Amino acid sequence: MKPVYYILFFIYTFSFGSQKDKYMVFFKDEIVDASTFLIKSNKVFNHSCKKYKHSKELVTAIIYPELLRYNYLKDFFETSSLELIYVNYGSKAADFSIGHFQMKPSFAEKIENYILKHKQSLNAYKSLNMNKSFEKKEQRKIRVQRLKNLYWQLLYLQAFIDVCIHKYPCLKKESRKNKLRFLASSYNIGINYSFNEIKRRSSFNFFPFGSSYNGNQFCYADISYAYYISKTKKKSL
Repeated sequence: MKPVYYILFFIYTFSFGSQKDKYMVFFKDEIVDASTFLIKSNKVFNHSCKKYKHSKELVTAIIYPELLRYNYLKDFFETSSLELIYVNYGSKAADFSIGHFQMKPSFAEKIENYILKHKQSLNAYKSLNMNKSFEKKEQRKIRVQRLKNLYWQLLYLQAFIDVCIHKYPCLKKESRKNKLRFLASSYNIGINYSFNEIKRRSSFNFFPFGSSYNGNQFCYADISYAYYISKTKKKSL
């Protein structure tokens, strides 16, 4: 058994290491920009993670690939017209990524709606609930402004983690490694899928351009995991 084990371990290590090296080369400049952003935002991250009792390494790892994509594509972003369309007509008319965490209005809406349906279990995030006396248009305007603000982005992110834990009870039985990969994948593709489907998609190479792109890409969960390992100095979770 030992020779077989060593061979499999070598194949896994070589494959993962190769993918890691490739993404680090591809995003070389973006990694520097992401590091600068995280250093500047360290105090805000620490406060948010302490308040909602989530590991900062876990929280940061989930959105780390999005930080790379944000810095890679930032010169192409022009969302003012999309914001106007969304505010007036909703996410079906315009759904677009906002801010360093690349959150979409539809993502925020789903988190808000889930929290509203499970008030008792997720009471810590009641501040995300929109004032129902506001018209839908005003609510959408507020939502866009929230997603441009780091404090609110982190609040949605912390809420997302607890929404996933609440929605997918099986997640509690997973190893820390698999939990991270699941959360990262769910953040990337959404919370509308089943537990097994999100796990299945956690190995797909659809980042950063999406499933319709035919060229070589990376696995979102692999990048999240690699970042976590680099920050915790652990060889496994």
